[in-house]
Formats: sequence, structure tokens, C-alpha cells
Amino acid sequence: ELDALTPGSLVAVLAYRGSFCPVTCAHVQSIVEAREILVGNQPPANSDDDTPFHPYDACVALVQANAEGWLAPKLKASGEDCLTRADRELLIERATSNQPWVAPLVRRGDGFKPNTADTHEAAVAYLTSCYPSLTFVTWWLNGADDVVKYKKWEKAGENSRRITMGRPGDTEAVAAAIQQTPLDPNHFLLGPEMPDVSSTKVRALLRARDDRALTDMLHPAVMAWCYENSPYQPR
Repeated sequence: ELDALTPGSLVAVLAYRGSFCPVTCAHVQSIVEAREILVGNQPPANSDDDTPFHPYDACVALVQANAEGWLAPKLKASGEDCLTRADRELLIERATSNQPWVAPLVRRGDGFKPNTADTHEAAVAYLTSCYPSLTFVTWWLNGADDVVKYKKWEKAGENSRRITMGRPGDTEAVAAAIQQTPLDPNHFLLGPEMPDVSSTKVRALLRARDDRALTDMLHPAVMAWCYENSPYQPR
């Protein structure tokens, strides 16, 4: 996709960071919907004639799984086990196998710092070195629940562009913040509401071996791997 772009083209780089334990269909749908907005195929919720959003020529996504040092204690506190970061990266690859423009940020002893913006920045620098005639612009992707919790619209700006996917119970709060705070849609975007699927619920369903429910929540390859290899086995 990038090879076909003309010099001077603008490329949005989705930066998506999370636990992904495991990665769900809702995670992947969020990436796909965000891309549709950024390249102009779908309108955002907060763009109009007075403040139009200017779409990009292309979009790629870089997905980063949080480090085990942060995630494992969090899950252990609730009696849960954590997939290794390497396993979560593998599952991200499998879940996005039909989206060649998505790549997990895999740490392979290359000096990238885990769980920080440094990894993403190094990846964007690498893309820029490979395609010096293109301009890469980062957009941080978050769910509405996380955006509401940390009021992330307050951080949006020229150097911190953010796109938010709706989440039941939190979408309205983000929409209200947009109404109260003048936000340029070229710095902050609100997308559609995503299915209410949590990794916590998925882990419980894996233990219950609820094939019917999991079919709508996990990529088939992810579900098969989790059944065979994950710690989420029937008790």
C-alpha cells in the first residue's frame, strides 16, 4: 500500500496500546473502524462543515501489548493468570492476518523500551527512513472508557492526535466533552460505538468452553490457540 503512494502523501499511523489478554474481535474492529475514518471512508461523529476533518491518503496500525511487569500483578490481584507478551503478540498477528496494514510492535532485543512511546516512535522513524517521501502522522487509538477515565481529550493537539472508539456507557460522556471543549477534529476524533466485549469476560468464557459465545468474540485462530495453550482452562 505504501509503495503505491505518490511523494508527499500523508499516512496516518494508528498507535494502539493495551493488554490484549487475549486480543478480541472488538479490538480488531476498533482498528478497522478507526482506519475507515482516517482515510475518509466513514465520517467521524465530530466533524462538520465549519470544522471539517481532512482525511489521510493511507493508514497503517502499530499494536503494542503492555509489558508483563505491568499486566501480571494486575491480573494476579484478581486471581487471573497473564499470557506472556510474546504470546499476546503472536495472537495479535493471527487476529489481524486479514489486515496486512496492521503490525504488532514486537520487542526482539532491539533496544526498544517496553510499554512506552519510545517503541512506537522508533517504529515510525523506521517507516520514515524506508519511505522518506511520505509524511507519517501518529494517531493514538483508545476506547471511550479509557478516554473518560483520564480525560484524554484535554491532551489532544497538534502533537498528540487521538481517535476514540465508543464504548457503551462512556460514549455519551466523550460526546459531551466535545460539545463543551472546542476540539479540532484534525486533533481529536470520535468514532462509532464498539461491541461491549472485554478480555476479562473472554477469559471466563474460555474456561467455560463456551464455543457459541466465543465465536463472536475471538478470531478462530485465537480461540483455537487459547483452547490449546492458554492458562484459561476448565477448573
